Amino acid sequence: MNRHSFETKHSTYVILSIAIYLVAFVIGVIIAVAGVLSIVTTTSFSTLSLSQQESLIRGRMQTIILGTIIAGMIGSIAYFTITYGLQDEKGKLLLLIGLVSYFIVEAIIGAFLYSYTTAILNSTFSNNSFHQSNLTSFSGDLTLYSMLTVIPMVTYAIAYLRIRSVIQKENNEGGSAANLA
Repeated sequence: MNRHSFETKHSTYVILSIAIYLVAFVIGVIIAVAGVLSIVTTTSFSTLSLSQQESLIRGRMQTIILGTIIAGMIGSIAYFTITYGLQDEKGKLLLLIGLVSYFIVEAIIGAFLYSYTTAILNSTFSNNSFHQSNLTSFSGDLTLYSMLTVIPMVTYAIAYLRIRSVIQKENNEGGSAANLA
């Protein structure tokens, strides 16, 4: 496929998609680093009561979780926009379904992380000890929840494959991809 087979409109969507993805990545990194540093660098942590320590850690963890979920949602908009300019109505609908399902999956994962983090902190601070089994169980459950991201990814893949087949057909017939949308 040559460079001239894409419209200016599609090029704009690709640039927008890359910019959105970079913004989401930067937001995610900033939130993760700031959240972890805010916990690690709390100088007066040892002078706080147990309940104050729990409250501090819980608040910071919830901020990290919320921030990374929001960054993930922003990043998912990049998947939506990258081929939007080439899609027909069915393709645009598939992209929209992928975007909405990604938001739903991210919200489900966020709710899981929030409740699990709360449960681990409650268990840790009420018993004054931390059990490795908490993390082992958490890791397994998170893997299962993360598998839900297959739903929007398959929807996006179908939309992308539809465009790919149309572009290949146009190229084989000597046509222009400008007739796609």
